Amino acid sequence: MTIWLLFGEAVDLGLENSGQADSTVYDPTKYYNFLIGMNSRLDTMQAAILNVKMNYLPEWNQARQRLSQRYSVLLAETNLLDKLCPQTVLQNAESVYHLYVVTCEERAALTSFLGKQGIATGIYYPVPLHLQKVYQLGKHDLGYKLGDLPVSEWLCQRTMALPLFPEMTEEQQDYIIQSIKEFYSKR
Repeated sequence: MTIWLLFGEAVDLGLENSGQADSTVYDPTKYYNFLIGMNSRLDTMQAAILNVKMNYLPEWNQARQRLSQRYSVLLAETNLLDKLCPQTVLQNAESVYHLYVVTCEERAALTSFLGKQGIATGIYYPVPLHLQKVYQLGKHDLGYKLGDLPVSEWLCQRTMALPLFPEMTEEQQDYIIQSIKEFYSKR
């Protein structure tokens, strides 16, 4: 029996009868979860810094919104909307665009190409929630298998985030769009 102490309470992870070869609960890959819990590491120094940064948040959010709108315009102007589909925002809603997420069919090849151009991209949810090991083991088993939630699975294989930060320049954005255009011109 594998017992872990979480929040002062002993928890049986139920890994022994899961078919897993060992009782490893940590996977070095960032988005594979074996435990239910939270990550809360805000100390007083970080809180003090964040308290000051909160004053800048509206300005940073406006910059992200402006840059995201510009990304969408550039994708349309360069005829890339048939290759990259940006996230949509519901009517009467507003996004602060913490990320600029697009959906594309050739994610692995595109992220590799952009990486060689010095452009970092992000893949934030490569494994859908229902396929996370933590929800396939023991008392937390949801009973889902591959194919049960096809839209979630489809999106997890195709979404990626383009670089976006409040201090981003238009020149940097132009370079990213030109690099994406170059990638698709070779296809």
